[in-house]
This record gives sequence, structure tokens and C-alpha cells, in this order.
Amino acid sequence: MSFEIGVWYADPPITAEEALRRYLAWCDAVPEATEPSAPVTAFYADLTRELPDLTAENYAASPWATPLTVGDDFVLMDAVFPRAAEACRVVLRLAGEHRMVCFDPQTDHDTLEMTDSVRFGPGDASLVLRPTLEDVLRGLAHPDPPPPSDGSR
Repeated sequence: MSFEIGVWYADPPITAEEALRRYLAWCDAVPEATEPSAPVTAFYADLTRELPDLTAENYAASPWATPLTVGDDFVLMDAVFPRAAEACRVVLRLAGEHRMVCFDPQTDHDTLEMTDSVRFGPGDASLVLRPTLEDVLRGLAHPDPPPPSDGSR
């Protein structure tokens, strides 16, 4: 099992439907030999510095189920499920640093509520999910989950 994530740069704010359309188009496209844009190159370099791309040599330790797909203006990732939370935290943080959109295609696309429940400005690592603002702020403030409030471990 794996967890898919897409990251790209978008000037105007986009709807969940537009994010899904772009993501599916990139997933269905035949890969072309194109040069990634500067923001994508910088994001990919920082991402692979922290979570190296999947290779034959690191497959047992890699958080990725497949090699990263890098296009001219996007990066598609497929994290192994046991490490999906770790990968998502890193991807979301780096997308924010690089002012890119982060998209989660696992949600029910017909009922995405991201644009109704949380509104971020353009190019600020908008995560197209259904978190509450409190969830997002807590996740950004605590890169590792906080210990249970009842003191148990």
C-alpha cells in the first residue's frame, strides 16, 4: 500500500477540482524529457537531500514506493504507507518553503472541502485535503506527533 502526493507551483489559487484535473493529467501523461523549472529543481533537491529518491540500492530504507516523477512544473510522489506521515510532513514543509501547492489525491474528490474550510493564498503550500485549520497549524508546529495528553506513551 502507498500514499500519493503531488506538488507543483501555481500562480493563482486553484480549486480542488482544478488540482485534481492537473494531477490526473500528469499521472496519465507519457513522461517527456523536459528540464524542470527552477522551483521544481530546488524543491526536488531539498526533498531528496532529506528523503532520497528510490533506487535499487536504497529500496529497503526508502520512504518511496516508486521513483519520484519530476516534470517541468511538478513532482509526483508515492510514499510507502508505513512512512507516509513522515514523508507528508517533509513534503508539506518543503512545499511551503518553496511556495508550491501540495495535493493529496486520496481524498473523495467529489466532496473536497479544502477551499471551504481552509483558505490559503496562492503558492503557499496549499494542501488540498480536508483538515481543519487547527489540524494544519498543529501539524506545522509539531513535526513529530506530540505525546498523548494523558501522559501515556
